[in-house]
Amino acid sequence: WTVSGNRSVVKLSPSLNLNIPAGLTITTDSICLQSQSTITLFGNLVASKTFFDTLTNVQYLGSSPQNINGKSFFNLIVTGTQKTLVNDITVRNALTLFTEINGNNFTTTIGTSASQIGSLNIVSGHIKGTLKRWVNPAVLSNITMPIGIQNNTYPAELTYTGTISSPGTVSCRFIPALPTNSGLPLFDFTLSPLVQINKTSPVGYWQLLSGDGLVMGSASFSLRLTANNFGGVNNVSTLRILSRQNTGVGSWVLSGNAVANTGTTTSANIIRSGLNTYGDFVIASDSLSNPLTASVTPISGNTIAGSQIVCIGNHPMVITGATPTGGTGVYVYTWISSITSDSSGFAPASGTNNLSNYTPNLQTQSTWYRRIVQSGSSFDTSSSVLVTVLPVITNNIIGSSTQTICSGNIPAAISANAVSGGNGSYTYAWTMSTISADSGFVVASGINNNQNYAPPALTNTTWYKRIVISGACRDTSAAIAITVNSTISTNSITSSPQTICQGTSPSMLAGSIASGGDGLTYTYTWLVSSLGANSGFTTISGATAINYTPTTLTQNTWFRRRVVSGVCNADTTSAIMVTVNNAIATNTITGSAQTICSGSTPAPITATAATGGNGSTYSYTWMSSTVSSTSGFSPIASSNTQNYAPDAPTQTTWYRRIVASGVCSNDTSSSVVVIVNNSTANNSITGSAQTICSGSTPAQITAS
Repeated sequence: WTVSGNRSVVKLSPSLNLNIPAGLTITTDSICLQSQSTITLFGNLVASKTFFDTLTNVQYLGSSPQNINGKSFFNLIVTGTQKTLVNDITVRNALTLFTEINGNNFTTTIGTSASQIGSLNIVSGHIKGTLKRWVNPAVLSNITMPIGIQNNTYPAELTYTGTISSPGTVSCRFIPALPTNSGLPLFDFTLSPLVQINKTSPVGYWQLLSGDGLVMGSASFSLRLTANNFGGVNNVSTLRILSRQNTGVGSWVLSGNAVANTGTTTSANIIRSGLNTYGDFVIASDSLSNPLTASVTPISGNTIAGSQIVCIGNHPMVITGATPTGGTGVYVYTWISSITSDSSGFAPASGTNNLSNYTPNLQTQSTWYRRIVQSGSSFDTSSSVLVTVLPVITNNIIGSSTQTICSGNIPAAISANAVSGGNGSYTYAWTMSTISADSGFVVASGINNNQNYAPPALTNTTWYKRIVISGACRDTSAAIAITVNSTISTNSITSSPQTICQGTSPSMLAGSIASGGDGLTYTYTWLVSSLGANSGFTTISGATAINYTPTTLTQNTWFRRRVVSGVCNADTTSAIMVTVNNAIATNTITGSAQTICSGSTPAPITATAATGGNGSTYSYTWMSSTVSSTSGFSPIASSNTQNYAPDAPTQTTWYRRIVASGVCSNDTSSSVVVIVNNSTANNSITGSAQTICSGSTPAQITAS
């Protein structure tokens, strides 16, 4: 489990304890222990900043590996399994060891000054790395340095005499490297028996360095080095300590005086007194009494893994090496490579080749790798692993031309080139995208694992790519597009049907803006027919605009608009009709003029049935005038029939008929007259009655 917090602080008040159990990791920005508080770690603590006050205790007691997190401790106790430093640490008061501290390249410092030199309590274990301690003989004259390497302890002990000019520090570490025999032979007369020194121990050497202002002055120190499990030790009494001031280089010299050694051949204590300079110190002897061999177990477990197949231009994965055992416990790695075979032609591998694992650089040909492990004077070479390098896949080209189809149609199959490269065996995977040539690709539908690909019917523009896999090589072709035109839509004539009179022009026929097709270019063509809505259509020359204004029409006419765009079929609207009405005709009064006596009723006035107009509905209106045959006419009420029966006129009257039908102009007939004569008046006989004889002539009869 891990408990973590951003910008968080864990703070222990004075005299409080915190126990982090095994399996729990607490991660925090800062942790603060106040006076007399204790934190016990079976799990792990990760903190960017740590503050451990005076009289605080930090205990690492886990049975699993633990990292020591923190830089400055008051009291530090380590037990259980090995602990590992992740940075330099300082123990201000007391360090108690029950196990090994793996210091890596970091330094463990005990004490903070000449007046606070700290203390070291060793129950078991040692420090693998550098240990630094404060030197102040007035406080402590005997300084123990429990250092060593993995699984081996090589302690050093310094005992000071006299007064130093200025206190400071001494750091100590053991270097498991061949110390060379430079400067030998040397002869040591300071202790019987006389020793002719001609060989140093190949196990390694101690390095002691002064710092923080340490000046020895007239003081000196004796040095006791313990050679645990050094090989070739037969006579402890003839072992000697040599020194050199230039660390890592230079000739070995004899300084100070030999003191009688103690211990056994497997754990010898070699002592030299009267020393006042620091540097490298090594155990040496004459090769007859002490042949001084590394005497370590053979290196084993030097196995590597990572055989792989890669394509040219790709980085191989890391080749991993197991942690070896045996030797001195300290290992130096060297990776070697060969392009010849698994048993010859090897040379140091390129790049960083001295770590436990190895990351090969980009390779252009198959390469074998091995790892050499050195530990002290022992060497071991692993078996080889092969990184097979394949040529890149080439000629992955699809489609010789692009296609454009109409929505819902099936495109032609996409043909693709045969490829080369890789391992010669190829797996194909076709992918598709309806988004773009660069994104949105998914597995193509249908049979998508052949060299060529037959797409299904499409409704959207679709891009295709082919992925070719051969061994570790992979190549994706450039995309090819199949453009899909949607069917042409919104093609309609938006105007309403019209009715006009023969010989006139209808209003403009408006058409919608078409959509679909290729979405870019639309070609309009207007069609005309005088036969009907479904036949007889011909193209109107020059009628290629969205809208169309017909010319003068003399008969019923039907119009359509056709749109072409892209590869889809042309779309033709339904027909719109312009109905053409003929002019009104046969509007004739057939009755003759009449003369009647005033007060008499004339005979009905007859007229022909009208024709033209809309051909079905006619509206009649009779007009009359007492002025003349051309003026003074006004409508006669309720006179809406084909013929007209006038009432009795009292004066001469002219009659005519107006006919309306459809959209054409009304038609007015010629007029017919009814002449009205006044009746005879003042017609009386003024003479008297006469009586005459037969044969006689009567008197003249007078009248008015």
